[in-house]
Amino acid sequence: KMGVGGIKFHPYILGLTDDHFPITSALAKYISQREMWIAVDCSYGTKNLYTVSGVRLVNILSDVVKTPIIALHGGGKLVLDIMSIAMEAKQIYIDLSFSIPFWLGSSVETDFAFAIKKIGSDRFMYGSDYPYIGFDQASESVVKFLDNHGVSKLSIDDVMFGTAAKVFNYELS
Repeated sequence: KMGVGGIKFHPYILGLTDDHFPITSALAKYISQREMWIAVDCSYGTKNLYTVSGVRLVNILSDVVKTPIIALHGGGKLVLDIMSIAMEAKQIYIDLSFSIPFWLGSSVETDFAFAIKKIGSDRFMYGSDYPYIGFDQASESVVKFLDNHGVSKLSIDDVMFGTAAKVFNYELS
């Protein structure tokens, strides 16, 4: 009623460990029942990377949430884990913010390209992660990455605009 379309869980900031997942799942189920999307920060890193995991949280939420779940940052190094979960849970979408510019030149870059080709560009969406990476740098690096990996123009449009339009239910003009 207030115009809120979704909610974001940030496991690193909130300190969400596996012990918190039951209450987090109950909240996510409530949100999903109200037709709202859920975003989960799935960035990879910090000294807590073995105790806090957005990727594990996405996996748990995929069993109780029917509305879109957006795996922010694509899981970073764990993009293949997110891809594997998303292959079974069609409500999961993968955001590329920060990860493409950060992982360029590494084996993780190849993993992101593989994931896009494996489950389809219509499950991936561009994000900038501003202010950490500027809008221009982020969009240029993602388009160049997609082009370098042989992704079609139509699929690039999916990633850059189409998937987000579908998930957030807005018209592209």
